[in-house]
Amino acid sequence: MAKDITWRQQQSNYLAKVDDGAEFFVGRRVHYDGNVGLENEVVASDHEYKAADLRHEYDFWADFIEPTAICESNRSFDCLNTYDRAAFTFGFLQYAAHVPDGDFVLWFRNILSLPAAHDWFPDLTIQNGKICQVTNRGTNQLEDNRSTQGLMDFLNSNSDAIDNNEVINAAKFIGWQNKASPSQSSPQGAQVRIGMQMFESNMKFYARKYNLDGAADYICIVIADILHQGRGNSSQIMDALRETDKYQALLAIGPKSFKPRCATLRKEIDDRRSSGIFGQRVYSVRDENFVLRGPPR
Repeated sequence: MAKDITWRQQQSNYLAKVDDGAEFFVGRRVHYDGNVGLENEVVASDHEYKAADLRHEYDFWADFIEPTAICESNRSFDCLNTYDRAAFTFGFLQYAAHVPDGDFVLWFRNILSLPAAHDWFPDLTIQNGKICQVTNRGTNQLEDNRSTQGLMDFLNSNSDAIDNNEVINAAKFIGWQNKASPSQSSPQGAQVRIGMQMFESNMKFYARKYNLDGAADYICIVIADILHQGRGNSSQIMDALRETDKYQALLAIGPKSFKPRCATLRKEIDDRRSSGIFGQRVYSVRDENFVLRGPPR
């Protein structure tokens, strides 16, 4: 049965209810670069990414993505913004809806295949592997490998104001995660699975592109974070890797506005180096994984 979502505005905050359930925070109204949208940076303990809880399933990769998760969302699975050019960004790694076949699209396709999907998004379906909207006039495909404009418009059609659909869709994502157990067959579990797959796949590519065979895990983490956020390019990364202190050079990449993020990333990596979580492994192109082998370079 389709969920009944109601919401109200309390000053700059937007609150919602699912059916007759408890009210929950959706986001606060923010202005950014001429746009208006929602932001949710609240971290709930039961909706927080913790590597220690996932090592049994994902081994070292659970730790590998944690610094980026902290930089992106302070670990929050409910992290939300609808105010920038992506139109809709959600999750602990801030999956963004504007990228064709990107992380948000992969995640949304995945959860729309779950049994509960029809209750939350009854007008959406997957056809030929793409997200489609079912209307009275037929089925409308919302995304393909060239554009996600239809999906962006479905989720948040107005960058100048916060409208009903924007709040409802945000409330659906948060409400679904709040009600589902954090298993693999849930939006939260799918966030983790897509994130792991994405970082593992990217590392295979980065290792060959930047000659990272035998590179220390913490060097790889900085490169993966730079490219996940998009604060630097391949030329800058390759220049940094030629420096004597590769770690410092990589952390210096990015405009001044990203310096706080780089400082957070350094702290999280250094803390884990001190505890022995990082600094013990190198990336192996042959194994397509991190291995305990030899001194890091």
